[in-house]
Amino acid sequence: GRDFFEFGYKYPGIIRIDADTFETEYFTDFVEIFYADKKWREDDNRYFFVDGVALNDGNLYIPTGLDHHLFSLCIEKARYEFINVRTNIKKILRISGYKDEIWMTDVDGSTGRITILNRMNDSVEEIILSSKGIWYAPFFWNGYAYLLPMSDEAACYSVNTETKTAEVFSRLDELFFESPEPEKGTGRRNSNVQAYEQNGSIVTFIRRPDLTWFTYDFETNELTSAVYEITDEEYIKNLEKDYYERIFTGACRNNMII
Repeated sequence: GRDFFEFGYKYPGIIRIDADTFETEYFTDFVEIFYADKKWREDDNRYFFVDGVALNDGNLYIPTGLDHHLFSLCIEKARYEFINVRTNIKKILRISGYKDEIWMTDVDGSTGRITILNRMNDSVEEIILSSKGIWYAPFFWNGYAYLLPMSDEAACYSVNTETKTAEVFSRLDELFFESPEPEKGTGRRNSNVQAYEQNGSIVTFIRRPDLTWFTYDFETNELTSAVYEITDEEYIKNLEKDYYERIFTGACRNNMII
């Protein structure tokens, strides 16, 4: 059958729903690990899980509110474990899976750190990027990982998945400068990405604060842009209502159908 998993942001539990029979199962005993952590309890902004789920070899991986810890859930056996990623990473912000690896970005924006956990041997690698900032989880295409900025100071990068060497991906990086000629050093970064989606060789993302939509095709090197304006006030109000309900009612943040 198919299972639907809901991971809570501030809800103390994981819910598994059978998509065919709608039978529900709750996982809650893991929260004791959180409550036992003094630093987590004293954090005013404490949470259980954050956005982003990676699927690897029958296991779900998701960042937690505990410092440098991943949560792993075995789907078939319904067993879980906490993985201590023993590196300099502070808190894991976003993750994505590539082959046997889990790629992680850091909440700490003072270093350009990307952490990679190999689940075959539990080895850990770190890539230090040339700029500071925070990034979304990388997406992958044709042997490269691509990183889009979540903060203004962060650059766009391409990372060779074999050699783990990183370079600024100037084709997209130039979109986040106030000057059209960043290579001459005359501009400064003044924008970042609000959201993105990958579909094969094509990535679509929204630049903030001007909310311009960009679509880039890695196969053809074609880049297009557009600006959309929503004029339906009732639609906007409904969007805002749904957004605040999700935040203030402790609604589940992540879900995945297996």
